[in-house]
Amino acid sequence: MPIINYSGFPYIQTTPLLHDSNPCIEYRPDTAYWSVNEWKDGAYWYCEIKNGNAFDAYQIASLIPAETLTAIREDNTTFLVVCNSHEAFHAIVDPLYTTLVLKEKIPPHKIMLISESADIHNVVKAVAHKYNVGYMHVTWIRIFERSSALYDLMRKTLPGYKPLQTLSFKSYPKAFINFNRRWRPHRPAIVALLCAMNLLDRGYVSLAASDDNITWDSVYWWIEQSCRSDTTLSALLARNKSTIMNLPPLYIDTTELMSNKAILDAKSDKLYEDTYFSVVTETNYYTSTGFEHGRFLSEKTFKPIVNAHPFIIASVPGTLQLLRDIGYKTFSPWIDERYDVEYDDTLRLKKIMYEIHRLVNLTPTELHAFLIGVRPIVKYNYEVLTTRSANQFGAQTL
Repeated sequence: MPIINYSGFPYIQTTPLLHDSNPCIEYRPDTAYWSVNEWKDGAYWYCEIKNGNAFDAYQIASLIPAETLTAIREDNTTFLVVCNSHEAFHAIVDPLYTTLVLKEKIPPHKIMLISESADIHNVVKAVAHKYNVGYMHVTWIRIFERSSALYDLMRKTLPGYKPLQTLSFKSYPKAFINFNRRWRPHRPAIVALLCAMNLLDRGYVSLAASDDNITWDSVYWWIEQSCRSDTTLSALLARNKSTIMNLPPLYIDTTELMSNKAILDAKSDKLYEDTYFSVVTETNYYTSTGFEHGRFLSEKTFKPIVNAHPFIIASVPGTLQLLRDIGYKTFSPWIDERYDVEYDDTLRLKKIMYEIHRLVNLTPTELHAFLIGVRPIVKYNYEVLTTRSANQFGAQTL
């Protein structure tokens, strides 16, 4: 394997503001990312970072042997690989250029940036033009898609395994599933509107104390402000503010929401059998300044795919198109997916909520037609996910 430091690579942990953090390095022996890239055309020194200021906290010369750093700067076959592990942060690009390219004089074409954002190449182009330098190589990787496929292989080996029986013709105790852990603003906004529209009891919904320490008291003002431009949503929230502010903790399959468990869990399998669609609240949603807005497909998106479940995705616009671009099908006309091309964040939220309301209130005849209509789509998507080879979960984009 042409990974130079395959016996142990650094994962550099920082927060966006160095003075508010205690930066640290953890050395790890291997990573799932290595199996997704063939690493054929050179030698690669590999590291993973949390935030773009990693090399302000730890100078690159203190991490890489001098002869390797010289080779990265000067020869044609040695490269620096910087992986934003399990993240899709666009804010990392500018500080990486300032530290690695401008300060450390590493040619940008000798740097391979790995990200979970399908759109980070556009940021690299913009920053490169800003500093009048060349482009880093960018690889968009989908490690959560890969891990979901591996999860399916694993669960088939468990004693007593039975394939999920989703989308059966039966009476459903609930209509949908909506998993939430960290209180990213669009998640409590959706839960608040589910409450205001009398839909909470129609689904399995989670939202309770997490490691971000956000509560209704600290986030409700944002929900109100973000919906002010729409009189219907604003009025709904106003009429139901007291009820929303006093919602109890909402749990589905676990009461432990403090730890980041970006994994699939067989404990939730029955929930997919007892509902007929998912409401996926992805990591990124808002497109306004100050928010990360790269299209990011996390395990939240692939959970319903591996469990043969149709879904609505609350995410940045173009996320459904991204899924189609990589070979999946989405659910129009059975689900109204016009929300995916709505760039106004509030109107997109309204369209999503109205479609949830419509699906929850399907008549028996309409539900029967819905189940027949989406079955071939979920089967197709499951086959796409579970038959891909390892190197199909990543793509060089720049």
